[in-house]
Amino acid sequence: MTLEKFKSIFWKTINEYKDHFPLFMKVSFALYFVPVVLMMFFYYQLPDFFTKVIYNFFFQIVTGLFTLLLTFTIIKILLVKRKKKEIGVYEALKHGTNHYFEGIILSVIVGFALFGLYILFIVPGIIFSVFWIFALYALISDKVDVTKALSHSYDTVKGRWLYVVEHMFFLSLFIFGIYMVVLIPLGIMIVLAGVLFRSFILTQVLAILSVTLIKMLVLPFSLAYMENLYIDLKNIKKKKLN
Repeated sequence: MTLEKFKSIFWKTINEYKDHFPLFMKVSFALYFVPVVLMMFFYYQLPDFFTKVIYNFFFQIVTGLFTLLLTFTIIKILLVKRKKKEIGVYEALKHGTNHYFEGIILSVIVGFALFGLYILFIVPGIIFSVFWIFALYALISDKVDVTKALSHSYDTVKGRWLYVVEHMFFLSLFIFGIYMVVLIPLGIMIVLAGVLFRSFILTQVLAILSVTLIKMLVLPFSLAYMENLYIDLKNIKKKKLN
């Protein structure tokens, strides 16, 4: 049953992805590809290993903030488009900044809570990672505050925890398949280019650009799928209450 539902949500997401592809790519390019490539460029200008280690920590925080903004923007695009309204890049980015500060607070709270659970008890950490997976979606879609976003996500997943895990497993398999199909032949060409031009740095740069480009393509689809899954779970909950 889960596989059939996955197929249903998958094809719905595919159709939305195709319909909104130009807009998805523009915001994904602005909020993911450009920041990552620019920060990697500065990384290679750093003089020593210690500085690079510190910079890498900073890099993870900045890319995380941009990815969070991309998440908000993609969800906002889907919400607006479902109302049959048009939205441009500037408007999409503007919508994405709504509740962004609350999103940062929510991400920090969830991050520290899960870190503590994983350190003390691995199993509860895994369990609550799934229970809170829709917290950001609840924050935007349900227009609630930070604490209610956590409870909304928990209540939506409650009783369907394994169902959500199965969807995440199927989605992960699909994304892994894309990476393998694209990266294996692309990796061979990158290695050959590095050998041909005798440049290890060229190989690294091409590899980073390739992986970043693929992530730029995959991220909007993943976010759209999870948003559709959240809607599906809420509909199941409503039917049970009725």
